[in-house]
Amino acid sequence: MKRFASLLILLVCSLCQAANEIRAFDPGATTCYTVVREIDGDVWYIAGDTFEAWGTSGRAAADYDIALTDKTGGFFVGTMDTDIGAGYYYLVTHQQAAASPADTDPAVFQEYGYWSGTVWQPNTLKTIEDKADIIAVDVDGLDGDAMASGFNTVVPDVAGTAAGLHATTDGLIGGLVVPDVAGTASTLHTATNLLITTLDTVADTIAIDVAGLDGDAMASGFNTVVPDVAGTAAGLHATTDGLIGGLNDITVAEIMAATIEGSITFVKAMRGLVAMGLGKADGGGTTTVNFRNSGDTKNVISATVDENGNRTAMTLDLD
Repeated sequence: MKRFASLLILLVCSLCQAANEIRAFDPGATTCYTVVREIDGDVWYIAGDTFEAWGTSGRAAADYDIALTDKTGGFFVGTMDTDIGAGYYYLVTHQQAAASPADTDPAVFQEYGYWSGTVWQPNTLKTIEDKADIIAVDVDGLDGDAMASGFNTVVPDVAGTAAGLHATTDGLIGGLVVPDVAGTASTLHTATNLLITTLDTVADTIAIDVAGLDGDAMASGFNTVVPDVAGTAAGLHATTDGLIGGLNDITVAEIMAATIEGSITFVKAMRGLVAMGLGKADGGGTTTVNFRNSGDTKNVISATVDENGNRTAMTLDLD
């Protein structure tokens, strides 16, 4: 029975595959493809959904190839064309030498098996059906032929077989139920308390190395709140005071020298705004308008404008 269970698991695993049914090995290769051939040698023509002799109507490898994905290490996978009907086929893998598949690409790997239309069963797995008949000989009441055809696992109601299996099943199920034997509950309770106590002890041990933490509080719910240990708040306060003090030491000159855009500092921006809003101006109605500094000693802004007053160029003297 153990042998049968192992073979059944292997079969179920093979039925679980959806894609990557095609698997090939070609050490050292980087590009491979597969063609599907019938036993008589005809090859699957993908666009035509039919098997034909290789080269029909001038067709070549590029009309028959199923691309494979390189999984490194010489291992390649691909997906079968689901338009191929159920049957036994050869999957022949070719190593691609150039940019496209060619008739001269050598065949490097072959696998023979059965395609159900959705599942590929290599011949190495298909032989399980043959072994089912041999296994059934040693299992009274099982139909080997029925098992080989789809591996039907329904046990026929042979006289005595169902009753025997039922009795065995009851025995196994009964064995799974743990009776409330005197002392069992108290033993489990004692073990649980021991584990909890051990965790409490570990928490206290950890707390010894962490100044100010309450080990008992940690053990009871593992409270991770850090209490206000003497010196902690004062240290944080001193650090905060230092940062605030640093802000208080900033001078007006440092603020004025701060860059606000490109190379323009705060003080230069103020000079431009003062000239624009408070200084004299000349050139109105012309193509050049000048804005003077408050002392009327130089042009701080010289703007080139068009007939609509739109600025097209700016010359700045903000020093």
